[in-house]
Amino acid sequence: MSVNIASPEFKADPYPFYARLRARAPVYRVPLPFGMSAWLVTRYDDVAAVLKDERFAKDRFNAQTLQQLAWLAWVPRLFEPIMRTMLDRDPPDHTRLRALVSKAFTPRLVEEMRGRVADELLGMIVLLLFAGHETTVNLIGNGTLALLEHPDQLEMLRHDPSLIRPAVEELLRYASPVEATWNRFARQDVTIADVTIPRGEMVFAVVASANRDERQFKDPDKLDITREPNKHLSFGLGAHYCLGAALARMEGQIAISTLLRRAPGLKLAVAPQALRWRAGLGLRGLKALPVSMA
Repeated sequence: MSVNIASPEFKADPYPFYARLRARAPVYRVPLPFGMSAWLVTRYDDVAAVLKDERFAKDRFNAQTLQQLAWLAWVPRLFEPIMRTMLDRDPPDHTRLRALVSKAFTPRLVEEMRGRVADELLGMIVLLLFAGHETTVNLIGNGTLALLEHPDQLEMLRHDPSLIRPAVEELLRYASPVEATWNRFARQDVTIADVTIPRGEMVFAVVASANRDERQFKDPDKLDITREPNKHLSFGLGAHYCLGAALARMEGQIAISTLLRRAPGLKLAVAPQALRWRAGLGLRGLKALPVSMA
């Protein structure tokens, strides 16, 4: 099963490929750009385990050998600070850095900002677009597309706006803006689903596949905005659980509910197969979402 997981063609519908992997090869090695490779872990329980397992390091310097790190000698020093952020560190450094900002992202403090976050949303969207906060952009874009492709769910949400909270959870599961967590490295040889991943090799915990795992979710390929329970993995698990999860949820709720309220005739303006998806690893999002108001 040869595939380019970074291509726009793959991004358009990666789910059949992930379903085949879950059934036949739940831990599967794929090539990456620049001659690298990574292991795709695709079943829900295994993805959840990888996200929490301390044997998988976010900091490559805690896992890889000097030989595996040799290519870093070619990285310009300008980029070194970018490679050593909180996102790519392990405890205790990750714990120390996260503690500096975590108090600003508690659900209570985020909820207190709801009034201000609402009408400022337009400015926030512009900021997100230009600052590159693709996860929230993809949540709004992918989620809106999913609703437009499922008119029964769209109408249900229009008639009962109180469903916006479970709806956003389901959109996070069904059309996850984060396709896979990247840059995790095996600290030691680790066996998952009878496949041994050697020390130092890169692992992608494929969240988009785990969120469609039939072992965890009933009718996983069905969009159901009333789904309960909904233990999706779109914000991760463990030490690197998304710091801004509460904020992302609220932004999605406000953006989508406001859009549906202000655009009652919202429709997709092109055929789904004509949509263009951005290339890249880790995230899954549209280049544009053409719609009509009539």
